[in-house]
Amino acid sequence: MRVAVLGGGISGLAAAHRLIERAPSLPFPLAITVIEAADRPGGSVGTSREATPEGTLLVERGADAFITEKPWALDLARRLGLAPRMIAPREGPGLRRALVVRGGRLLAVPEGFLLLGPTCALPILESPLFSPAGKLRMALDLLLPRGAADDESVGDFVRRRLGRECYERLAQPLVTAIYGGDPDRLSLRAALPQFAEMERAQGSVIRGLRAAERRRGREESGARYGLFASFEEGMQTLVDALAARVGPERIRLSTEAKALRLPGGPEAGWEVILGGGERLEADAVIVALPVRRAEALLRETDAALTRALAGIPTLSSAIATLAWRREEIPHPLDAFGLVAPRAEGRRILAASFSSRKFQGRAPEGVALVRAFIGGGGRPDPMDAPDAALLEIVREELGDLIGARAAPFHADLKRHPQGMPQLERGHESRVAAIREAAARHPGLALAGNYFSGVGVPDSVHGAEAAADAVIETCGRRGATG
Repeated sequence: MRVAVLGGGISGLAAAHRLIERAPSLPFPLAITVIEAADRPGGSVGTSREATPEGTLLVERGADAFITEKPWALDLARRLGLAPRMIAPREGPGLRRALVVRGGRLLAVPEGFLLLGPTCALPILESPLFSPAGKLRMALDLLLPRGAADDESVGDFVRRRLGRECYERLAQPLVTAIYGGDPDRLSLRAALPQFAEMERAQGSVIRGLRAAERRRGREESGARYGLFASFEEGMQTLVDALAARVGPERIRLSTEAKALRLPGGPEAGWEVILGGGERLEADAVIVALPVRRAEALLRETDAALTRALAGIPTLSSAIATLAWRREEIPHPLDAFGLVAPRAEGRRILAASFSSRKFQGRAPEGVALVRAFIGGGGRPDPMDAPDAALLEIVREELGDLIGARAAPFHADLKRHPQGMPQLERGHESRVAAIREAAARHPGLALAGNYFSGVGVPDSVHGAEAAADAVIETCGRRGATG
């Protein structure tokens, strides 16, 4: 059975790897071809080693870690034999925390505040982030009745349960730093279903978060990584391991899939039109492309499927990575990074102090910082040249951490239309995509536009797509 995997990012590589894992147990052989338009696999995930006069920097082009609470990326890394190369964020006083901009100053996110709400009362009471009225309003979450909203936005949910201050000063910037968009448009059920379940099961976000913390503590007793993990040599380690396991003979780089057709009907198989007019025949196809590219590819295949994909909005973003000598930054950088509430009017979403977050990202005496630009409510970074965006970042970090000297290293990585927005109604849009795709035996879709923007969700969706293709191949084999 010939399987074409269109897209060689994390989703495409994970799908191809899953096919190879399952191949020995199948009653038929698999011939797998991965088609990737770029000159390297990995998509938005990758690490570069930058030689500078101050030493070598490890620069992440996309995600710098993955969450371990969702097990799929962690499980994949272990199956690839990468466990000895995995690392956890640094430990130490004033490290495992984040900062938030408040009135132009950087204040600590209260200990125990997890994305949308608090687990501990004392840090909230002591925090200067909130007014006395705002603190009291958060505590009312313990008394309020359960809500009954059908497809509530994240913003409406937080304001209803925990109040306006909690939303504006912490929940909004934390959520926007992850999803890039506007939490008032983001679907709670699609993006953060665990919080809807907390309210349903516990009647309170605070009680639900406390229960989750206790459960995590029991499950992680003796665990090595905690909530986040990466690799000694950066996230490129995962890309390289997947590409090696798939095999270079199966991966065609610098080759773009232009269209997808069924020239002889479903039983005759698929035809992938490649750049230059070349045709690749396949019995099954996994489309593991960003949603806008998947939409363009499938335009000749199914109008309803294309319309469903077009209904998922996307935003562009850019990541600026800058390095200074440590003595040039007066701020202690006593955190893993910072987030900027929309109300503060900053031109960056967030910043990550890479040299503090993970070991081995920069030489001793160097501060390596990644800043995130774009997202909902801010100018589209695709509209400005690199130099202008880097200057914006320099000015913002100059105000926030005192980095006013010229950095000795600065670069920019753009991700055009790379942030799918799981807005209200997203579950219906996904259902329409799956229904339309199911009309075409041997077609499966995978990507970060289904259920989440992180590496674990991408891996999970890709492996599910591979399993679905195998089932289709098995049914065809049984009837053929």
